[in-house]
Amino acid sequence: MQTPAEALNHCESSVLRIDVVARVPDLYFISRNELKQKVARYREVIDLSRPLMNYFSPHFDSRHLHLNLIDPDGCILHSLVDEHVGAVCPGFIYINNNTAIKESLLNGTIVDLYSVEANEGLVSIPIITGKSAVCLTITNMKGRVSSEYLRMALFMYQMIRAQLAMIAAFNQAADVLLDLNDQPTLVCNEDGFLTSANAKLMELLGNDSWEELKGIHIGEIIDDYENLFGIRGLRTGDSIKVMARNRSITAEMTHFRTVEMPMGGRHTVLSFRLPALAEISPAPLSLSPQQDAFAGIIGTSPRMRRNITIAQRVAGLPSTVLIEGESGTGKELIALGIHRASGRKGAFVPINCGSISRELLYSELFGYAEGAFTGARKGGMIGKLKQADGGTVFLDEIGEMSEEMQVSLLRFMQDKVVIPLADSKPQKVDVRIIAATNRNLAQEVERGSFREDLFYRLNVVNIKMPPLRERKEDIPLLARYIIREIATEYRIPMKELTREGLKKLNQYDWPGNVRELRNVIERAMVVSSGEKITTDDLLIEAETRPVKLTELEKSTIIELLQRYDGNIAAAARSLGIARTTLYRKMKKFGIKGTNG
Repeated sequence: MQTPAEALNHCESSVLRIDVVARVPDLYFISRNELKQKVARYREVIDLSRPLMNYFSPHFDSRHLHLNLIDPDGCILHSLVDEHVGAVCPGFIYINNNTAIKESLLNGTIVDLYSVEANEGLVSIPIITGKSAVCLTITNMKGRVSSEYLRMALFMYQMIRAQLAMIAAFNQAADVLLDLNDQPTLVCNEDGFLTSANAKLMELLGNDSWEELKGIHIGEIIDDYENLFGIRGLRTGDSIKVMARNRSITAEMTHFRTVEMPMGGRHTVLSFRLPALAEISPAPLSLSPQQDAFAGIIGTSPRMRRNITIAQRVAGLPSTVLIEGESGTGKELIALGIHRASGRKGAFVPINCGSISRELLYSELFGYAEGAFTGARKGGMIGKLKQADGGTVFLDEIGEMSEEMQVSLLRFMQDKVVIPLADSKPQKVDVRIIAATNRNLAQEVERGSFREDLFYRLNVVNIKMPPLRERKEDIPLLARYIIREIATEYRIPMKELTREGLKKLNQYDWPGNVRELRNVIERAMVVSSGEKITTDDLLIEAETRPVKLTELEKSTIIELLQRYDGNIAAAARSLGIARTTLYRKMKKFGIKGTNG
C-alpha cells in the first residue's frame, strides 16, 4: 500500500507537461442565474473542496496565483479569490474549454500548461471525469506553476478524492436500500437536483441508467414539486403529479423526509405509490385553472414566488393592484389569478388601453346610449365596467391612456359610478380595478405624462414581474409546461427537449420574455420531425431581433405545400403533425390548399 508521500510522488511524475506559444485564453462572464444553476449541480464537490482550499489560501499570493474549481464548460465554480474585484472568480469561463482543462476532463490526465509568450502557467487536475467532470486548476500569471504549488494542489486532490470515495461508498449502500424499495424513489439535494434514484423510478421514466437522470431537476419529474417545499407543504398521503414519459400520473406520496448527509448538506428522500395500472391514463397535460387560481403561472424563482404570495394575499381584499413589467412577462396571468382567487362572482374583463383610440376608449369602458354618434349601435352598448359588475376589469397598458381618460377613470374609482356617453343616468357598479403597464409609471408622473393622483389610486399594491432573463432558473419548468400545453392543444405527441436544446434556451436573453419562449417552442414542436426537440429546431435570432414566429410558420407551411404540390396529407407527415392540425394552421394564416 502506498504512503501519502509515495502517492504524491506518483501523481507528480504522471503530469503531462505542455509548452505553447499562444497566451492562456482570456475569460468572459456568465449570468448570475447560470452560475447559480452550475453551483447547485456541483454543490457536493464544492462543499468538499472549499475547506481545503481555504486551508491552503495563506500560501497563495492572490495577486497572481489563482486556485479554482472548473466545470466541463470551463466555468469557475469556486475560487480562493472570489472576494477580489477584478480577479478570476466564480462565473468566469475559459473560452473554448481551455486546452489543458479539456485534456484533463477527456483523458483524466493531470496537465501542466505553460504559455511561453505570456509567461503564464496553468495546471489542471481532474477530480471527477465523465459527464459531471470537475477540475482543480492553478493559474500563475507570472510564470510556470512551481512544483511546490503543484504538490499542494495534488494533496488537495487526494483529500477530495478520498472524501468522494467515502460518499460513493455511502451512496452505494443507500442505493441498495433504495432498490429494495418496491416504490419509485428519488433523492435530491436542497437545490432540487437529483442525487440518486432507484430502478423503479428509472423504469417509470423510461431511463436505462442512472447517468441519464443524474443532475436533472426534480421539477422535470414532479409537476407540483414546488409545493413540497412551499407555503402549503405537502405531506405523506398527499397526491402529487408525476410526469412519466408522455403521461401525467396522479400518485400518492408515501415517504417524504429531509436528512443530513455524512459529509454535510441536506438531502430529501421522496417515494410515491402509483395507482392501479387501469387508472394510469394519458390524462390532459394542461393544468386546469379552476383547480388552482395561479396554476398557469410557472416559476419557482424567488421573485416569482414572492409575486404569487403577494397576489394570493391581496386576492380576497378590495385593494387596487398595479402590475408592472415588460411585455410578455405574464401580467395578465397574475391579474386573472387574483380575480379567480378573489371569490368575486362577476366576470374578468380585460381591455388594452393602448390598442383602442382615445375617442373610442371612453365608450369601451363606460358604454354609450343609442344615437351617441354616427354608426352607434341600435340600443346603445354596455361598457366594460358595467359588464364586469361584481367582477374585475383588467386595464392593460394603462400608461398609454390619454389625460382625458385618466380624469374619467379617476372619477370612476372615487365614485364607482358609470355614466355612458350621451346618457345622463349614472349607474352604480361594483368593480375591482387591476392595472398593468410596461412603463415605469413613477417616472411618467415625474415627466408629467401621467396623473399623480391616479397613480396613487392605482398603486395601492404593486407587483413587479421580472423579465425572463432575470429568472432563467424557471426556463426548464416553463419549457416543459409549454410543450405539454401545445401537445394538448394541437393533439400532437409529446416531445422531449434535449439538454443541448435547454442550454440554448438558457443562453438567450429573451427580449420577448415568456411569450417569445412559447413562440419558439411552438415552432419547434411543429417543425421538428423526431421525438426530441434539438438545437436545430429552436430558431432563435439572438443577434438580430426576436423571432416573428407566425411568419416563420407560415413560410414553412407554404414551402412544404409547394414541395408536395399542395398535398396536405404529405405536408402534414413531413411536419410530423396531424392533418387536422395543419388545416387549423392553414386557416389561421390564410393559406389555401388543393389536395388532401
